[in-house]
Amino acid sequence: MESDLDIKIESATNELNEEINNSSSFIKLFITIFLIILVIVILNSSFFDVQEIIVTNNNTLSQEEIIMFSGIRRGQSTYRINKEQITELLKENPLIGNAEVSVKFPNKLIINVIERTPRCLIPYRGNYLVVATDKVVIRAVPNRDSIKLPLVIGLNPEEPLLGLPITGNKIDEVIAILNLLDKKLYSLLLQIDIENYLMYIKNQATAEIIKVELGNMQEIGRKITNLRSILAQMNLEAIQTIDIRKPHLPTIIKR
Repeated sequence: MESDLDIKIESATNELNEEINNSSSFIKLFITIFLIILVIVILNSSFFDVQEIIVTNNNTLSQEEIIMFSGIRRGQSTYRINKEQITELLKENPLIGNAEVSVKFPNKLIINVIERTPRCLIPYRGNYLVVATDKVVIRAVPNRDSIKLPLVIGLNPEEPLLGLPITGNKIDEVIAILNLLDKKLYSLLLQIDIENYLMYIKNQATAEIIKVELGNMQEIGRKITNLRSILAQMNLEAIQTIDIRKPHLPTIIKR
């Protein structure tokens, strides 16, 4: 049997352990509350407020315009930044094809935009639609002289909307032709008549116009390759028409 002394020692030990456990629980609770308060204070302080916004890869739109379209305000907490929402807001601008938003803690925001590349002009109801590589209508201009892009005729777009692509086989053919042109040949291009499969390019030396007969879209890659070779080897001043309807037998008509 246990003596009274043993019982007293055991009781004292239990009381001490209970006090230690209570004290440990209190310390844990205190630390938890302290950390919660610390996080709240930090998140609501100005330490994580947006102080700098960096815009990259923009050519047409200014940094200020892109920041305005994004809806971001300096002083807004980086923890409250919704990157997906900002991206969607930016993509509502027809000039912006895509955007990437990243946060560099504690207070810097980086917006990388991918602008659409204007490729051609399409006449429509007295104006000219500026169309990008992905066939999206970027904007409309009243005068084609205000923007130096090749004109495309033979298309009849039905109610084109700003920010949406033009549909139809003919616009697909136009973009296919444009994508085959190198930088030099594209700079010479004045007009594409997609209904009759004609191209008109300029002679930079004389400002005279050279007609190029494509015939159709069959073997279009080979036809454009032949065209580049002819332009590189021939005296352009002597050329009036280049007939590449038969890619194996290109024909040149001189002035």
